[in-house]
Order: sequence, then C-alpha cells, then structure tokens
Amino acid sequence: MSKAVTPDQDSVGASIGLRRNSVKLLPHQVVWQDVFQTTKTHLQEILGDRIVDIQHVGSTAVANLSAKPIIDVLVGMENLKQIQHIMPILTAHDYEYRGERSATDDHLFVKGPQADIRTHHIHIVTHQGTLWQDYVYFRDALRADLVLAQRYAQLKEELAEQYRNDRGLYTAGKTVFIQEILTGR
Repeated sequence: MSKAVTPDQDSVGASIGLRRNSVKLLPHQVVWQDVFQTTKTHLQEILGDRIVDIQHVGSTAVANLSAKPIIDVLVGMENLKQIQHIMPILTAHDYEYRGERSATDDHLFVKGPQADIRTHHIHIVTHQGTLWQDYVYFRDALRADLVLAQRYAQLKEELAEQYRNDRGLYTAGKTVFIQEILTGR
C-alpha cells in the first residue's frame, strides 16, 4: 500500500519555495502545475465536501509567465461562516492560518518546509463570490492574452528588482495593473 503524497514530499527541489518578505522571480516551471495537482488532491482528501472547488491561480498558473515560486491555491466554500470547521483540519496538516486578509473575506493559510519559507498560499473564499471571480478572471485574462501577460511580466520584473526584500511593496506595486484588468471586464 503506497503512502499518500503531501505537497512538501514531492521532488520539486529548488523550483518551489521562497523566504518570507523576499521577492525572487523564476521562469515558469512546468512542475508548478504538478505541485498544484498534488496539493489539490491532498486538500480534497482532507476537506472533502466542505469545499466546492479548487483552482490554481496566481502567476504560477500561467504558462510562460515568470513567478515567485509559491503556489497560489484558491479554495471555494459555499459559506465562509463554516471556516472554523476546516481551520483545525488544515492546521493539523501543517497549514498555518494567517487570518482574514483585510475586509475581503479571503482567509489565508500558508505552508512551507520551514517557518520562514513559503511554498503554498491557500486562499479560502466564497465560491463564485467577487474574490473568486476576480482571481479566476485575472488568471484567465493572462492566459488568453500574450501581450497582457508580457506587460504584467515586465512590471513584475521591475518591481522585483526594486523591492527584492519587501514583498509587501512588490505586491502593492502590482495593484493598479490588476485593478485595471478587473475593471475592464
């Protein structure tokens, strides 16, 4: 009988994981999709019918786009009031709860092999709610439009150079671009 593989047990080597607050972009890695699939399967096994859907979002979900080597996973629930039922399950599987991000109903869990290294960001939101739709729309827009993806890549490279030790400022620097895309739908 084979043992179930958890996300940190796969053989992705140095192509995944980043120290907290640092910014380093890598060329797209095909293995990121494999890591997502392993993570998705693991989350489905441990969370079961408490969740509705799981999607790979963020730059690691877009072929040919450089990205921080952290897998962003979008988990949709029907009712976020039920989040307290999955918190202990996720924490028992080494996902650290980082709280609800501002007033957005985006519950963030992180995972990594060490306390200061992140390999996964798990965003738990209302399935088909505004945040769900925003994450999926932005990913799909980048997948569908090579010119848009190249503009985003250039912005990310500039920000990564400028803010290599400040992920907060790096992320904030992308906000206007992302909002323009979301507003233009």
